[in-house]
Formats: sequence, structure tokens, C-alpha cells
Amino acid sequence: MRHCLSTLLLLSVLGTSSSTTQAIGDGEADLAFGSNGFRLIDTPPIGDIPTNERGLFAHRLSDGRLLVVMQGQQPTAQRAITAVLSADGVNLLSSAEFPQNFNFLDPPLRGFGVDGSQRLLIGGNERDPMTNRVQPVIVRALGPDYQPDPSFGVDGASRPFGSTPYAVLLAMTALADGRSIVCGEANFAGLGFRGYCLRLDAAGVFDASFGPLIFNPPNVNLTSISAVREDSSGRLLLAGEAGVAGIPGTLTFSARMTADGLLDIDYCASDCDDEFDLQSGPGYRINNQNTFGPFPCFDLRQRADGVIVQGNFNGPSLGGLGYVSYLPSGQVAGGASFNFGEFNGSLGCGSLLLEDDNRTVMAYTFREAGVQAGGMRRFRPSPTLQAMFDPSFSESASNIRAPLKGGELSASNECNFALLEADGILCVGLTRVSDTPLNLDAMLYRVTNGAPPVVFGDGFEP
Repeated sequence: MRHCLSTLLLLSVLGTSSSTTQAIGDGEADLAFGSNGFRLIDTPPIGDIPTNERGLFAHRLSDGRLLVVMQGQQPTAQRAITAVLSADGVNLLSSAEFPQNFNFLDPPLRGFGVDGSQRLLIGGNERDPMTNRVQPVIVRALGPDYQPDPSFGVDGASRPFGSTPYAVLLAMTALADGRSIVCGEANFAGLGFRGYCLRLDAAGVFDASFGPLIFNPPNVNLTSISAVREDSSGRLLLAGEAGVAGIPGTLTFSARMTADGLLDIDYCASDCDDEFDLQSGPGYRINNQNTFGPFPCFDLRQRADGVIVQGNFNGPSLGGLGYVSYLPSGQVAGGASFNFGEFNGSLGCGSLLLEDDNRTVMAYTFREAGVQAGGMRRFRPSPTLQAMFDPSFSESASNIRAPLKGGELSASNECNFALLEADGILCVGLTRVSDTPLNLDAMLYRVTNGAPPVVFGDGFEP
């Protein structure tokens, strides 16, 4: 798929500050978590060869331990690595390598989930070296060490696409009962590239009673689904991109499905006629706003009042960040976006976190003046271009760079996924620890959130 750079929803030119001014409020480095809020994870070598670790997903287990999933990169292979850490992230209690040769897309996408029984699902893609066919693969891991589960699928892996020449997994969500929803993009004969969603049962077997949904609205020549979340009513919220005939690039879309995989006709039931609507019908809407790409990323959440919030990220291309909210009916309720100036911008996939008071935290990775760093910003409950960010969230969280030995700051950091906890926000990504080829370690970084305001040093100055 090819994409063009264009404006995001309500684009405003607001540069991200890298100020290290001390502040009072949330978003300060949690000094009780590691050195200035940081932990680095360096797993044992695989086959006596060191591995680059890239943190992709984190989950707090019911007993307080931290479960982290990483991409292990060696010169000739990629693998999924699970690690269980102590509650404070200090001690690496166990780690396991998945035998499957995963080819995660770059940037890493949302192929992770933990069900109600604390079982971990990891989704990725495999490329057949003989046929060059790309196929999704989903595996399950069980505690206490989160080793691969041989009873899941066939020999520990589920491959729901048998003969499709090209299919990738872009998003997955684990349901509480052990089933999972898998979404992405596939090349269907006669239709071309179309977004799909399917359901696997708790044993990793394709569930034919669910759809499967192929997102194929009229007047659209390609679609891709890269976010899926279950809402409070058991329905499924979707976001992705659509290519419309006669319009350059691709456009953002949102949709809602029933629990059985059918488009929910109550969403945009009589069209969503607002200033951002290009095309809509029962169950979906296509906005008139372009995406960044290729493979832009999205995240979705539902507020307590039913409003759906969506974060638009850029995939591997530099660009702005977008935020939009939809009423339960599908109508746009509001939105905002910001960028980082010419030749700078956000990249990769991030997370959208929803707090109890309807404030939203966006976690992301950006590049500015040749330095790559993670960042977090909290939006007001109803952000506007003039009043977008919550001033009680510290500016120091907008530029997360790990301190290295010798008083230096790493020049390559990421925030790929953020975990909202009762008293803090935990970001997982990577840090470049040296200039050698195998020089990346997974990074955990924690900031305060919801705790009584305290004045801390921001933790970024050497």
C-alpha cells in the first residue's frame, strides 16, 4: 500500500518541548522505580549470541509481577521473548524464547493480549522463505514462566489463514473467556487488499460462527484494520485506513461490530453527516482526513459516558499525532492534533490511555533534531487547538531519554506501549546502550500519575 503525507484532523503546529523544568503534578519520573524511573532488560543470549531487545508490551499480573514481551533481534532472526520481572522491575525472574520465527512488522503493532485467566497471546507474521507468502501466526504462553503452550493451535501456534497469498496481523485483542479477535489486512481474490477480522476460540481454532468480517464498503478500493477493542457492551470497536477511488493516499475510518462479527447498524445508522464525514453507512464511517503511512497505527478506548476516543499514529513515517472522539452514534464529537515541526515528527505505534475522569494520555515515540525519544502527553477532557493539553501533567514526560553510564543520555529511545496503573504510567520501549551492533536493551520507564503532587527532579539531566 502506498500513502501520501497530508494533514491530520484539525492539524495545529505545536512543537514538542524538551524542557527539563521541574514541575508539580503527574508525569514526573517515579523515583521509586529504578534509577530515575528507568529499568533496562537484557535477556540471556540465544544460542550464545547476544540479542537486541525491543520492549513491545507490558502487563501487571495479579500477584504484582510484571510481564513483558520483547522482540529479540539477532543478525539472522527475529523471535518473541517473554520476561517476568519483580514488581519493581529490578529482578528478571524468568524469560522464555518462542521457537517460532516471528517477523513483526516495523513498527511493532498491536498483536498482544492477556485474557481473564492471565494467559498471554502474542500475534505476529511469518514469511515463508520458499514461497515468500506472509501469514499471521498467533501463539499462547502460560505462567508462571510464560513458556509457549503446546496445546494451543497446532504445536503451540495458530495459523488461521491457510491458502491466502498475503495476510498480515495488525491488531488483536484477547477476550476474557480465552477467545481472541484477530484483525489486519489480506489480499482476497477478486477484492484485492481488504481489512479482515476473525475470531479464534480458546484453543486457537478458527471460529466459523464469527463473520468473518471483510471490510468492503462501496466505492473503496482497499482497506486495512489496525486497531480493535472490546467495548463495555461486548461490541468491537475498529479503526484503520481506507483507499477511496479518486482520492490520493488513504483515509482514516472507524467502525463498530456486534459481538458476532457483524457491522453494528446502530453506529452511523442514518449516515454520520458532519464536517469530517466523507462516506458512512450503518456500522462504519470514512473520514475526509488522510493517514500517514505505510501501515499507520491506531488505538481506541471507550469512556464511561460512551464516547469513543481514537489515537492516530504514523507507523514508520514521521508526522503529526491525531486525536478524535466519536459519540456512541458515530458522529464526531471533537478532536485535535499536533506535530513537531519540519523534518521532525512522531513515528511508530503508541498507546492511548483513558483515565477515570475522561482525560486521555497519549504515549508515543518522536524524533527531533536527530534524537529519538519516547513521550507522553495528557489531553484535557475536551481538547481544542487553543487548550489541548492538561497543564497538571508534567512537561518532563514529553521527552523520555534513558540516562547512560558516564552521565550521558541515550540518543535512541522508544515508547511503544504504555500501561496505566493506579498510581503511575509504565512505558515499555528500548534504549540504545552503546554503538556496537547488538546494542539495544528493552526499557521500562515509569512516571507518577494520580498520586499527591510532589516536587521531584525530572530525572533527565545527567
